[in-house]
Amino acid sequence: MPGTNRTGSAALMKQDQHLVELAKETLATLKHIVEQAQQKQRAVHGVDAGAFANANTFTDTGASRSLATINRENQDGYASLIREPAIARLLLEDEQGDQQLLYVTRKFQVSLQNDAQLASYHSAKGRLASLPVGDALEVNGHEYTVIESAYFKPKLDQLGWDALDTRFDHEELSACTIDSLRALLRALDAEAADDFDAMLEAGATEQHIHQGLMHRIRQSMALRDQPILDKFQDEIFRLPLDSQLMIMGPPGTGKTTTLIKRLSQKLEIEFLDEREKRLAVDDDAGKTHVHSWVMFTPTELLKHYLKEAFSREDVPASDERILTWENRRRALARNVLNLLQTGDGRGAFVLKQDIEVLSEGVLISPQMWYEQVSAFHRQRLFSQLQTGAEQLSKLGDTTDGAVIQKLVSIMAQARPEALVPLYTELAPIELAIRNTLDGLKQQTDRSAKALIKAEYDKDKTFFILLVDFLTGLGAADEQDEDEVFDAEEEDLQPSPPSTGKVSNPDALKEYQKAIVALARSRFQKKRLSATGRAHTIVAWLGERLPDEETLLDIGQRAALQNALRRFLNAHRRYVTDVAASYKAFRKLHQTDQTLYRIDGINVRHLSSFELDALVLLSLRNARELLGNRSLTLSRQGNLPEYLATIASNFCNQVLVDEATDFSSLQLAAMYSLTSLNTHSFFACGDFNQRITGIGIRNKEQLKWAANGLDIRRINTVYRQSRLLNDLAGELLNLSGSDQEATAELPNAMAHEDVAPILLEQSGDLGVVSAWLAEAVVAIERQLKTLPTIAVLVHDDEQVTVLAKFLNQDLEDYGIKVDACLGGQALGGENNVRVFAVEHIKGLEFEAVFFVDVDTLAQRMPELFERFLYVGFTRAATYLGLTCSGQLPAPLDSLRERFAQTWN
Repeated sequence: MPGTNRTGSAALMKQDQHLVELAKETLATLKHIVEQAQQKQRAVHGVDAGAFANANTFTDTGASRSLATINRENQDGYASLIREPAIARLLLEDEQGDQQLLYVTRKFQVSLQNDAQLASYHSAKGRLASLPVGDALEVNGHEYTVIESAYFKPKLDQLGWDALDTRFDHEELSACTIDSLRALLRALDAEAADDFDAMLEAGATEQHIHQGLMHRIRQSMALRDQPILDKFQDEIFRLPLDSQLMIMGPPGTGKTTTLIKRLSQKLEIEFLDEREKRLAVDDDAGKTHVHSWVMFTPTELLKHYLKEAFSREDVPASDERILTWENRRRALARNVLNLLQTGDGRGAFVLKQDIEVLSEGVLISPQMWYEQVSAFHRQRLFSQLQTGAEQLSKLGDTTDGAVIQKLVSIMAQARPEALVPLYTELAPIELAIRNTLDGLKQQTDRSAKALIKAEYDKDKTFFILLVDFLTGLGAADEQDEDEVFDAEEEDLQPSPPSTGKVSNPDALKEYQKAIVALARSRFQKKRLSATGRAHTIVAWLGERLPDEETLLDIGQRAALQNALRRFLNAHRRYVTDVAASYKAFRKLHQTDQTLYRIDGINVRHLSSFELDALVLLSLRNARELLGNRSLTLSRQGNLPEYLATIASNFCNQVLVDEATDFSSLQLAAMYSLTSLNTHSFFACGDFNQRITGIGIRNKEQLKWAANGLDIRRINTVYRQSRLLNDLAGELLNLSGSDQEATAELPNAMAHEDVAPILLEQSGDLGVVSAWLAEAVVAIERQLKTLPTIAVLVHDDEQVTVLAKFLNQDLEDYGIKVDACLGGQALGGENNVRVFAVEHIKGLEFEAVFFVDVDTLAQRMPELFERFLYVGFTRAATYLGLTCSGQLPAPLDSLRERFAQTWN
């Protein structure tokens, strides 16, 4: 884009003179920073541990870290400075009127030997780089006003250091953008004109200085690099480590960038305050604070897109750190919470991704249904204990009367909504319960074993027949609610599936459990559950059953054991019985059409949405137990294994990108993975960009998901031209969307407006492809380069077909088109990319074409306007639409905003 004509302006001549001095000093300082970093880098080799700890510039030097680790971190820091010496230059004035020159680095810093200072952007003084010119800030007891600022991209080539795309602002001089400081010197500085080319360039300032803040053409598909945040973003990113925040704002406001830079800063122990340092400790899995974080994204494509942004901030981001919720949920449900069936027989459900079980109302607003499930679970567990207490009262002092009296007394005061305090009261007497149970169990086992031995003595084939029967019976069905407490927990664990016969020891256990269940039911004058496994085995035994007197004798002890077991490790069931409670809840309510859309659901099948709820309930209940200090202290500070396993999945920092695409259940589960020390949770999103039917719809759902969540808005957009930003704003107005998210551009932004183009009555994809090819060639002709270009279609089938057409139409121009299928591929760096629209959240391009928008309106009426808004806001400068027929509402009223071609 051409610069402003500067001839004859005294103010601009003054600015030019100032910029010459700034350029000379900046380039010299970049070189000096590199020399200092190289000197430090050479000095690192061979230093001893004591000296090294004192000299460490970058990170915490706690004694727990090895010399090798410190050495590597410093080497990496110095190497980073050598690659990128600085990103900003500030002229500051303190309260006494003294001026100071400050250079700011992205992350690392060294001491300089000239008149300037160097500070990391992560440091307290680095915050000054986010202030607009004229603003002041107190740092370390001194107030500094920013008189002048310059932000740039340092670059090293064979001629030395240069600073590109310098954005300059001054209290008295106008804001401008400078393509290259080195080129500017050649053009303006007579002393630099020491060769013929420099002489020819002298005075050609229009080529190098542009009034205002220029837009830079996007030539690579990566998150826009914003080394320095603006004032409002900076306030957010420096919030304390233990904050819970949701950043809301329109596309292109730097929400994701703010998230990443916050993480980078909070991983640097050196830049945390004393309170934060006390929180930044190893997590329950033993991971250091630097590695104790996770970021969730809705798609695999966005996950890969973010990795480069993390790399720029020197934050290693493996697949273990950047995750989709679907993958993390499955790992938790299978390997940690035992909700999904595994190969060794554990787990209650089989996940069926495609089944739709819940009503539309629950999917849109699941909080009330979830609370019903949670309350049902608590009441079920409470009823189990109540039944135990009633049985103990009836049995009287048949054994340890003190234990029974204590349990009955505790339950008399208990309430279902306060289970964790109840578990706290039970914890101190668990050992006494265990001792009583052990004695009773030995007697019962001896009696049951004697019975089966007697049968074996009478008929040597009895055991063979029993094993054959049990082998044919297969895996255990769902157990009766009372029968669960007839055996020890370890005896209830499923055996690994086997194609062979049931083993003799397992057959003995099955026999004992069936006899005990029968004996207890006879003693309590109840019937065995007709659907239970014990009933099936008893029916097979027939005449081989013990006599009534023997059964009643065993039954009394069995009833007492059954009652006592309900109080042993009762807290465990608060987490591990979530699946069983949900099966009972769904069986009870599946005919309720306000909750479920189908009746007769397979008892072992579970939808994705239901799994989200069960994962959340398990995590929340585990956190409630972990947060009860009395419960953990009663065990001498040792966590039960199941809680320790869950806690090992918590992270010091949890971040979520595009949070409004997740349901409130999913977001709440993510929040429930934060460390109990930090509760550090940062998310970003935009209600207007929600493109999933289950996504979060309002602030109330957000606050339900994360207790104490602070919601802040940023509205300054750095992506789009003013014309496209206004068009996106009009679309929001027409569709009645969230008006708080209306975007604003910086006043000094100079971004050339290009009218969007429209093709109606396009017919088949061949016609569309020819029109797209003509537009792509026109963009390259105007810019003299091919920027990032995306073509958005309905689905992957269209992706493949249209990419094939476009490759043929652009072949003569040497332009390749990539079909980016399934949201799994980003495509080639210099190629036109074709995506299904559902996969492009979070991405940005110089040009975007939206194909067949009228067809999309018919196929997805509920989400069409959101998809449209997302598509509009991916484009920085160029936007094109095609319609098979006519432009649909609400776009029809905007037809006059569109041109037909860019030629």
